Amino acid sequence: MDRRLLRHATAIFALLVAATQAEAACTPAATSAPPLPPGTAVTCSGITTNQSGTNGYGTVSQTGLVIDVQNAASVTGTLNGLHFSDAVVSNGAVITGGSDGINSMTGFASITNSGSIFGTTGTGVRMERDLALLNNATGIIGGAINGVSVFARTANVTNFELK
Repeated sequence: MDRRLLRHATAIFALLVAATQAEAACTPAATSAPPLPPGTAVTCSGITTNQSGTNGYGTVSQTGLVIDVQNAASVTGTLNGLHFSDAVVSNGAVITGGSDGINSMTGFASITNSGSIFGTTGTGVRMERDLALLNNATGIIGGAINGVSVFARTANVTNFELK
């Protein structure tokens, strides 16, 4: 094989691998039918955009997930950044939704935030049920309407955000 051709093939392969790594998504992918089983660990790394239709990740049928948005990652949705029934979320990066950053419809959510959660036209964190939220000193939660909206029986919010 010609050495120039081999060098070019190697360079193209390296670019493809780098592009794939830079656009890593949340794994495993969220599915509506059947939904992922409760307790499923989800890892988001790299850039995730509209992986679940208009949501960065998740569907309303997702329940009991453990979602880890790793440092230097971003999860972005045209509608919601993260969308689920109930979950445990650890955010060390950026979650952004065109409406809400995180939207939990029917269940309990436990969120630990050390990154940024934004709702561009709505709310950073919107909870229809119960919420436990820890916003660490490096965490920022914001939205056009509210940073956090809770329509629930109980909410436990601890905010260590630096001013």
